[in-house]
Amino acid sequence: MRRRLTLASTFIAILVALILPASTLAYSGINYSKEDNYCAGLNVHFTVKFWAAGNTTATKLTVDSWAQRAPSGGAWKTVKTWTRHTYSFAINGHSHWVTGTLVYKGKVNYYWYRIQMRLQAWHNSTRLKQYTVTSIHC
Repeated sequence: MRRRLTLASTFIAILVALILPASTLAYSGINYSKEDNYCAGLNVHFTVKFWAAGNTTATKLTVDSWAQRAPSGGAWKTVKTWTRHTYSFAINGHSHWVTGTLVYKGKVNYYWYRIQMRLQAWHNSTRLKQYTVTSIHC
C-alpha cells in the first residue's frame, strides 16, 4: 500500500511538472527592459521597452506614466500624469512592443524626482501581466 501511494504521488508530481510550464508559457513572453535611466541635473530621463512575444495571447499593451517628487526622507507625491499609451494588435505569432521615453524636469533643489510607469499586457479585456517600473531618483 505504501509503495502504491508513493508511486501515485510521484506520478502526480511529474504530471504537474509537465503541465505547469505549458500553461504558463503564454505569459512568460511578456517582459520589459529599462533602456535609459539617468539624471541630468534635476531632470529624470527614463526609457522603457515593453513587449509581448509572438507565443503569447496578448492583444494590447498599455503604459500609464507619472512623475513624482519627495523631500529628502519624505513621501512621494504625484506631480504630473501623462496620457495613457495604448497599442492594440492581432495575435499573429509576431512580437509586439512599445517603447516609452519620458523626461521630467525637476524645478526645486530640495526635492527628489522620479518617473514611474505601469506596464500592462491584455488579452481583450483580461489583464495578463502588470509591472510597475520606477526610474532612478534625481
